[in-house]
Amino acid sequence: MASFLMDGNFPPEMHAGVDADFFVMPPVEADQPPPAFGGGQFATAFRDRPEVREVVGRLLRPDWGTACAAMPDSSFMPAHAGFDPERCRAAEGDPRTKEVRVQLCQIARDSISAGLWRYDASDLMPPAIGAGAFWQGMVDYVDRGPDGLDEILADIEAAWP
Repeated sequence: MASFLMDGNFPPEMHAGVDADFFVMPPVEADQPPPAFGGGQFATAFRDRPEVREVVGRLLRPDWGTACAAMPDSSFMPAHAGFDPERCRAAEGDPRTKEVRVQLCQIARDSISAGLWRYDASDLMPPAIGAGAFWQGMVDYVDRGPDGLDEILADIEAAWP
């Protein structure tokens, strides 16, 4: 599941890394880090002025996002090869959840450094599919299992605009 799963999606008595955990896809080649997938945000400048260049320059630095990455309930992971994953560790909260966040940031940083980070499939699909039919299909697959796969795939295919 996506890193945002830790954003208040667990009941209070459940904790990431204890009651639910993650696994990564195996690397394509044994000597490479595993690939990582995710969503992304971007910044756009509409004016070429010194103050705009300063803001964009700050966004490009590896220390940008440190405060967001260290917030206890944040799912933010800086997409910068120079970012220190230890800075994803929140000052408060469940110790295991803190460790999971650091591990996720380490995997993301390593895959970015190796050129192995990609947008996940749903982010490359039209919204009606990626945030609609595909998302629902994944939930349905968890509920129904492999026996429902053909029908689930047909539903997703039928929803394409």
